[in-house]
Amino acid sequence: MKLNKFEIRSREHTAVFKNSPVHIRLWDFFIDGESLADQLGVGSLDAATSLEYKNSDWVLQEFFGQITPSNQFGTGRLVLYRCHCGCDYCGVISCEIRQTGNIFEWNEIRSEDDFEMGDLCIPSLRFDADQYREAITQTEGLPIV
Repeated sequence: MKLNKFEIRSREHTAVFKNSPVHIRLWDFFIDGESLADQLGVGSLDAATSLEYKNSDWVLQEFFGQITPSNQFGTGRLVLYRCHCGCDYCGVISCEIRQTGNIFEWNEIRSEDDFEMGDLCIPSLRFDADQYREAITQTEGLPIV
């Protein structure tokens, strides 16, 4: 099976605060050169990745499959995108994460809220484990620029 190329880049988003535009940068996942947020049709500030909170060791452990992911719905799914406010109850994009040998897999990527699982968006993405770990750890401790 084909492996997908995994990258993390920062993207500029514009919001309006007190009638003035505010420009901020957020991390985004890029799969085979394309923004995953764009592929899923989520945008602007509704697409804050869980890596915005990665100063917590548990977030990295979740992304590396070392612990069962936790979210406010208790589904054990890895949250990829959540509202910029940080609350899962606004709705999230999540997946099942699995590592088999030198492959990380994100399976059943879909929306999730406190009522139901949304329609399946992407059945599966597969990444080389070394490339995946490097992409995530290269952002550790770096400001978003």
